[in-house]
Amino acid sequence: MIVVAHRVMKVKIAARIVAWKARVIRCFVGPIAKAIVKDRAAGTKKNQASPPMSSPVIAAASDPALASVSDAYKGFNREATQWIHDKGVDANTLTTNYGRVFPFCEPTTTASSPAFDVRTPGCNYGTSLVGKAIGREQNQELGNAVANFYQYNPGPASKSWGDSVYGAVWGHPAYNTGGVFQDEATDAANIGFTNLLDAYIHAGKWYGFFAGMGMLHRWPAIRLGGPEPAINRTVYIPFSVAGIPNATQARIALTHPSGAVSTQYCATSPCAVAVDARSGSVLMKLDYLNAAGTLVAPGDSVPLYLPR
Repeated sequence: MIVVAHRVMKVKIAARIVAWKARVIRCFVGPIAKAIVKDRAAGTKKNQASPPMSSPVIAAASDPALASVSDAYKGFNREATQWIHDKGVDANTLTTNYGRVFPFCEPTTTASSPAFDVRTPGCNYGTSLVGKAIGREQNQELGNAVANFYQYNPGPASKSWGDSVYGAVWGHPAYNTGGVFQDEATDAANIGFTNLLDAYIHAGKWYGFFAGMGMLHRWPAIRLGGPEPAINRTVYIPFSVAGIPNATQARIALTHPSGAVSTQYCATSPCAVAVDARSGSVLMKLDYLNAAGTLVAPGDSVPLYLPR
């Protein structure tokens, strides 16, 4: 009986975990997808041309395997970021709504007193200092949406919105320059209410949440216009085949920050290679080949520092 009861309990726990995961997925994905489908059905988002995108990668895919879906993805991405701008972010508090579209979250309520940390539990946050600080923490997950929305809708209003969403997390009076947004509830100035505390940021997902996966670090670059123009340089790499049996030429492979690899073959030294100096360095591998192009002496990968 004890064994049977134990197994029944495990099944119940497993079922609850599955249900919980499904609810979490619906909470984040469901409202966006439902709202976009509703907009499409109403014909409010049709026939809008999409500009070139720098991210996500699939939106500007050159890989033939992705070409058939990239245009459709750009349309969906445009609509998703518009929905986040219009309904996902609470302009009243500069927090991310925790739930929308669900019947118990609609219509969204307006905060009426700074004494409340939440307005509708599980849906949105209040205007208290604690409520705004906790709710703004989730803005960190909107990095791609904020950047992409601005790329789709360039202009002062979109830039101001992006600055506000970003500054609500990272604005701090001791470090801000150039009029970066901040107020009394920014997370950087109230880490005691957030998972930026040392006790939390090193546990579980939080380090990646704030420092990577959320991608909010894209915003400072995107608001300045994206990548700067290429700084093309020719660098001359010396080499010598003397003392290397059967070697007649060198192969120099450069791995760029994007992951792209460019290769140059040279029979005489120095070997001229073209580089983009914006990154400050690339990874260089110099191999020696015989006359038939067969590797006879592999080299090590080393940093090649580039003058700007």
